[in-house]
Amino acid sequence: MKRISILLVLAAGLLVAAAPATAAPATAWKGVVVAKDAKRGTVVTASAGGVARTTRTAKARSIKLGQRLAIRATRLADGTFKAVSVKAGGRVKSVRMRAVVVRTLQAQKRLLVSAGGSTFALARGAKTRALASAADSGPRPGDQISATVNVAGSAPQATSVSTIGRLGVLEVEGVLTKIDAGSIELVVAKAGFVTLALPAGFVLPAGVAQFDEVEAHVAVGTDGKLTLLSLQSDDEDDRDEDGVDVDDEGEVEVTGTITALSDTSVSVTAGAASPVTCSLAKPLTGFAVGDRVEIECRAGATAGTLVLKEIEHEDDDDRDNDDDDDHSGPGHGGDDH
Repeated sequence: MKRISILLVLAAGLLVAAAPATAAPATAWKGVVVAKDAKRGTVVTASAGGVARTTRTAKARSIKLGQRLAIRATRLADGTFKAVSVKAGGRVKSVRMRAVVVRTLQAQKRLLVSAGGSTFALARGAKTRALASAADSGPRPGDQISATVNVAGSAPQATSVSTIGRLGVLEVEGVLTKIDAGSIELVVAKAGFVTLALPAGFVLPAGVAQFDEVEAHVAVGTDGKLTLLSLQSDDEDDRDEDGVDVDDEGEVEVTGTITALSDTSVSVTAGAASPVTCSLAKPLTGFAVGDRVEIECRAGATAGTLVLKEIEHEDDDDRDNDDDDDHSGPGHGGDDH
């Protein structure tokens, strides 16, 4: 009888250990489709205030530009969302959205922009209004813009653009077309090429090869030069835990494992992505190589560098940005239905 009881207890323990982790809570919102990528399986929606989000959904191919969507989705670590349900409504002709400029294509009258975890092209017609806050030659890489976008046709077209701010870090998605000794080149949205400088000693992550779809996080210099900070395959798989994301303030958020730590810097690797290295204002205590952490870093004064803003162990539920002892740096899915 004792033996049977022991076996039952052991079996129960194994079942508990094998139980899946609690799924991330779903977020719900309504928005208008401003861009889509059927091959990637994504749609970009703009909601109230111009907030853009990228949703990964099996319905991407059938969804139309300008369509109103009601979405429930779980957030992935790379900042995109995996759809739980997508309900489509009617279409509208225009919508207001916020984005960050990656490159201005003067000859083609296009802007390559990054918004909500996607990079896509915005056509600029001859009648596009550029407000006084925008440079005469067009917005520069890193400029935050607010644009009115016509979504009645087959491609989004900006009818007015104003520059509202500037970021030191941005995110770019594209196809890796060229790998040189000091730079790589991406083709973005089948519309234009973007060159990213490689910092000294940068090593491309294993498994990433020419013509792969990739997600890059880059620093923007005052001269508009883009320097690679992190690179990873642009794949939905295994994104629910590890990932690199750039938020609306241009801060880099990483969930992963500490792979290098010194008195002056910390490197965190998220899954198969290249490590993200942030400099430290002071040595960290309570952290070691191999720890699972979440970090936030901001652009440093030197081009192509990041400075740690906040770090915490992944299982630490409480985050206090005002706590002097929080080791901060300076300035302290489911199926679609």
